[in-house]
Amino acid sequence: MSAIECPLCHRTDQVQRATAIVAGETQDSQGSSSTTGRSHIEGKSDYYAGTGSNRERVGDGRFSASGVNFSTTSINVTQQSRLAKKLVPPSPPIEPPTLTYPLDKALIAVIGVLAAVPALAFWWWLMGKINFDAVSFGENVWTFISCFFGAPLLGMGLWAIVFYVLGEVFEHLKYPPEKRQQLVQAHQAEVAEYDYQKHRWEIAMNRWNAMFYCRRCDVVYVPGDTIAPASPQDIIALAYAGAG
Repeated sequence: MSAIECPLCHRTDQVQRATAIVAGETQDSQGSSSTTGRSHIEGKSDYYAGTGSNRERVGDGRFSASGVNFSTTSINVTQQSRLAKKLVPPSPPIEPPTLTYPLDKALIAVIGVLAAVPALAFWWWLMGKINFDAVSFGENVWTFISCFFGAPLLGMGLWAIVFYVLGEVFEHLKYPPEKRQQLVQAHQAEVAEYDYQKHRWEIAMNRWNAMFYCRRCDVVYVPGDTIAPASPQDIIALAYAGAG
């Protein structure tokens, strides 16, 4: 008796591993499709002069227009047979996102804009106080570089520090230690649940990789274990049967 013999018909001629069926009957298509077309139109126009009863035809004209249309379509398609869709493997659990403390970005942006107003006013006042004609060429260049490059860079660095401090202040005000502890505990519970579900999924995938399908009986089974109908729900249940 073969180890992969179907438990129902006790034959092996129509038995195949589930992984081989899914891999062999799944096709990924990638590429692009280009379409080129040409359009042409011709017509005739009549020209009139005057209005009302004095309107007379004064001539005619012809018009002709043509154009070329070109379009490209990207193709990225995965095609599966009905059997491959029935033998779908268990889906992995979704990993929880990293714990973050979202701040009120809009409020910080408003404060930044309001803080930038006096800085721009000071820069405008400083530029008005400088008499570029009263200094030498070297001093003029140095003053120009300092005012147009040095001052803005220094200001950006200072405002970066200010925004960082504001972010820390808002974060601690919005998320006091008690609320932070609650968020940390909730996140730890999500991570623990994810680790548990991931462990179960890995066991289920090992069982799914060991499954065979009988085309004659339309069933899946693990040799020496349970048999199940070939439906996505029953296959998932059979895969998780030994996962605890």
